[in-house]
Amino acid sequence: MRRFTTQRGFTLIELLIVMVLLGITAAIAVPNFSRMIDSNQRASTANDISGLLNFARAEAIRRANGVVVYARDTGDTSRGYEVCVRASLAACKAGTANAEQLLRTTNDLPGSVTLSQTTPATAADLVFNGRGMANQQFVYRLCGRSGTPAVDVEVNLGGQIRINDNTNATCP
Repeated sequence: MRRFTTQRGFTLIELLIVMVLLGITAAIAVPNFSRMIDSNQRASTANDISGLLNFARAEAIRRANGVVVYARDTGDTSRGYEVCVRASLAACKAGTANAEQLLRTTNDLPGSVTLSQTTPATAADLVFNGRGMANQQFVYRLCGRSGTPAVDVEVNLGGQIRINDNTNATCP
């Protein structure tokens, strides 16, 4: 007589059920994960821009002289921003400035994040004077993927920087 030994393992149906459940979970998780990445990129960029503006203001106060924040490429602001001593602005924009003139440069913006200047309407450079005050009020708007909420980085006339993520504006 032949003896049957018990075998351990999963049946084909059990494996298929697990695969279907994993597929459903992945279908739900992947869109949420991409939204989370976009949100984190916007928050990170807002913190980077805020840090750059705070650095520029602190340098203006430390040097008791004007410091300028400007877009590296006015046609494509996603290329980043630079901080330059006001007296050397022409050399900084021409790319001939030394380390004492060009104080800091940011990287290109990550992913689908875009940065635009909403206030003032014209593409002006932000200037902090030797007392840390701004030449005018500035608002930089950060956007991610279409339909996501916008984040504003605001600079008031006193030179104070604030991140406003409750703008009631959505990205185009």
